[in-house]
Order: sequence, then C-alpha cells, then structure tokens
Amino acid sequence: MDRRTLLKTAFAAAALPALPMAPALAQGKKVMKAVMNAPLRSTDPVVTTAAIVQNHAFMIYDTLFAMDAQQQVRPQMAEKVETSADALTYTITLRNGLKWHDGQPVTAEDCVASINRWSGRNVMGARLRRYLSAIKAVDAKSFQIVLKEPFGLTVKSLALPGTNTVFMMPKRVADTPADRQLEDHTGSGPYRFVKAEFQPGVRTVYEKFADYVPRSEPPSWMAGGKIAKLDRMEWIAMGDQQSAVNALIKGEIDFIESPSWELLPQLAKAPGVTVKTHIVLGLTGVLRMNWLQKPMDNPKLRQAVLHAVTQGDYMAAVVGDPKYGKECASFYPCGTSFAAEVAGSPRTPDLDKARKLVQESGYKGEKIVVLQPEDIGTLAAFGPVTAQALRKIGLTIDLQSQSWAKVVERRANRRSIEEGGWHIFHTFLPNGDLLDPVTNPALSGAGERAWFGWPSDAELEKLRDDFAREGDPAKQKALAAAMQKRAFDMVPYVPLGQTLTPYAYRDTLTGILDGPQAILWNIDKA
Repeated sequence: MDRRTLLKTAFAAAALPALPMAPALAQGKKVMKAVMNAPLRSTDPVVTTAAIVQNHAFMIYDTLFAMDAQQQVRPQMAEKVETSADALTYTITLRNGLKWHDGQPVTAEDCVASINRWSGRNVMGARLRRYLSAIKAVDAKSFQIVLKEPFGLTVKSLALPGTNTVFMMPKRVADTPADRQLEDHTGSGPYRFVKAEFQPGVRTVYEKFADYVPRSEPPSWMAGGKIAKLDRMEWIAMGDQQSAVNALIKGEIDFIESPSWELLPQLAKAPGVTVKTHIVLGLTGVLRMNWLQKPMDNPKLRQAVLHAVTQGDYMAAVVGDPKYGKECASFYPCGTSFAAEVAGSPRTPDLDKARKLVQESGYKGEKIVVLQPEDIGTLAAFGPVTAQALRKIGLTIDLQSQSWAKVVERRANRRSIEEGGWHIFHTFLPNGDLLDPVTNPALSGAGERAWFGWPSDAELEKLRDDFAREGDPAKQKALAAAMQKRAFDMVPYVPLGQTLTPYAYRDTLTGILDGPQAILWNIDKA
C-alpha cells in the first residue's frame, strides 16, 4: 500500500486559511497559533468524545480532581474530600477563589449538575451512577456523593483524563439535556472561549482568563497549577499537512499537535523547530464494530474480523517508523499494569480460521459499510487496510470517504444502513483511558449505555463490576485477565497497535508539558 498516495489524498481536502507572514504577535500580546489534531466543529465534551473536543474542553473548563504523572489522583477545583467510615459518603469541598468566566462564583450546585449531566451519557459516569444513591449540595462550597454500596473508583472517576473526563460547568449550562449540544460555553478554566471569533472547522480562538486562580503546586500531567502564560491562542485548521509544516518552518504558525509521521524527518532538520513526544502514554488504534447492525451482531463474524486483520499492516500504513508505532496484542496498553498479550489476536492472524468463521456466521454477502475520514491522514490509512483484509475473507466492503466531522456525527447513528447507519469505523483512543477494565470505555458491554458500537454483554459488565468492587491487586489482575479473554471472544473492538505522536513546534515556545493527552496551559512564547 502506497502511504504517500494515501496521505496526499487525505490531506488535500481542506483549504489553507490565509496566514500573516509576520510572527504571531497582536498589539504586544503573546499569541500562539496552533494546528491541532483535527478541525473543531462540535464543542460539547459530553455529547462528543473526539480528542479535539476534549482538548477544547481542557482549555476552558476545570475538573474537581486530576491525575498526575504518577497516575495518582490529586485535588484540582476541590480543596479536600472526606470519606465516611462505611465508604458510602464522600464530602467534597471546593477551594477558594473559583470563578466562572462571567465573574460568578463556582458553587456546589454547579458541580452537582455537571456530574449529573456527565453521568447520564458517559460510560464511566454511567458506571458511577449505578452505585449512586444521591448527590446533593451541602452548602455553597461543599456537596456529597452518597452511594448505595462501596465503589472504590468514586474519586478516581472524577479525575480521569481523555474521554471519561467530567468537566465542571455552571448549573444553567449543565442543566442542558445530555443529548443536546451546549450553546453556552462559560467555563472556569485558564482560558475562555471567544465565541464571536469561532468559525467551526476553520478557526477557534481562546483568550487568557485573568481571574483564574491556579493551584500552588507545580504542574504534573493534568494536575497542579494551570497557568495561562499566553494572552491568546488560535487554532487554525489546515487539511494539508505539508502546508502546515511549511507554515511552521516559516514561523507563520507555532505548533502542530499531530504532524504526519511521514513528514517528521523534514521537521527534524528544520532550523528553529523542535520535534518531541509529549503525549507519553500514546494512543491505541481501534477498529470498532456496530453490534446493533446486522451482520455485525453475530459474534462469529466479529471474530472473523479479528482473525483477518494484522496489526503490522496498520502500523506500516499509518506510522511507518517503528520508533513511533508498535504491535500490542492486548486490550490494555503494553507496558502497563494489566497488559498481557494473547494468542489469536491481530498479532497472529489466521485467514483460514477467519474464512471458516464467516461461513459459520451465515454471512450472505451483505454490504459492510466502513467509514473512512478523508481529512485526517492517520485515520484515512486505516480504512483501506481494513477493506483489503476483509475482502480476502469474502466480505463485501463499501468504503465510504467523508470528513472526520461527518464520521463523528454518523457514528452516533443507531439506525439502519439505508438511514445512514454503519458497520465499522476507526479511531485512536488515548492509552490513559485504557489502563484497566473500568476506565476503558470501549470494553463496556452496557448496550445502549455503551460507547458508539453499543456492545451488549452481561459477562463483560459483571467482570467490570467485580473489578470495581475488588481492592486486592492480585485479584484485580485476575479479573482484568478474565475480562480480556472475554473481550477477545466477543470482540467489542479490535486493537490495531500503539502509536506515539510527537509535537512539532517553534523553539520560541517553552514550558510544554508531558501528559496523557495534549496540555496547552503553562506554555510561554518568547
């Protein structure tokens, strides 16, 4: 497969916005111009779990707790948390000085409403809600989470990065139904969203929130002091990666979050440009199947897909350089606590077995719709690899190219193929989300409450519950292994390998932090 042709085709879709030739300084203010991993169109982190929406949310919202570089939970907006002797009541007190961007104080009622909205839609939130008896404000600065039975991940669930993050919003905003996009973007984070300058899919602007009071501790991953050292940040969408690279080399932009791996050698040689990995846990490629859509509702056909594809093919097509991509036959990231590679995974495909499973499934040649985002080069390469592999085992593949924004919209569609439904889409999930059976949203078997694809499996859910209740590390490890075995049997998704994506940025930027995902506070510009 010709990666150059694939990437050239994928990146040619979007027009390059006009850029000033001078360095990005506006009336003496510090301004950073960035090209992020995708254009921002949706802005609601509860409705949409796409990475670019999470990046946006971390710019303008804050969290009650956060995870540090040692993967320990630290207070963020919270000053303290007190747990009752029976482990059923958590009393959380907010720290002083918290304000919304409209100048109003952050209250306990705001936090209660925010957790309620998040838990009504998010996979991890739904898990917490199953244990929840009540969540209620005690006074203006404190509230209680009351459980029906102990849930050892209560505080951790409020600190997770990535797709499980619960962001605090004013009550009037958080009262928006969880299936309706937000129109009010008031947050309390270090930057505020400039709605008047927002051009969806083209340009997003943030300005420093002068009244933000950071924590006094040094920053560590998502925890510690969030300091806005820039006056303004502009996200500029460029579908053509080569043009983005040229703009960075010329100093017309300052930062590229996810440069194409194919262009990294050019960036590494460019004067005044740094190429460095800051998202330290990396990402896992995911092939997600729709359990609601025939014939993917048949576990034998999903197993056939698992045995047909090869992680090495995906890593070669998408990454190319083994320094930035590796195979990993585990549902938990290799190198982390619960990872254990399994035979019969995409590391060791078996086409004969896959063809036999197709026959046993009763497959009758139905068209399998595979969604392919044409404007994200890394994801664009996944679709053709999958199509080629599945055609080898006799499946009829309809590879449908569209924008990533359209894929994000369409993957939420549970209706038939004729009504815009789908069978397979691909994405990357941050490895910080995949560390254990409960935090991994793609391992949920909760049916309609599960992540897009909606797997429904009582055994997966039982194992997740058992893991959540278990405090013994050895027993947790055994449960994680049992859940992984069940997942390879039922195939909620197929892991396609792990990647590291370095940033590329001008040497004028300093203070860029490591983390499980993009962290854009603490950055300064000379």
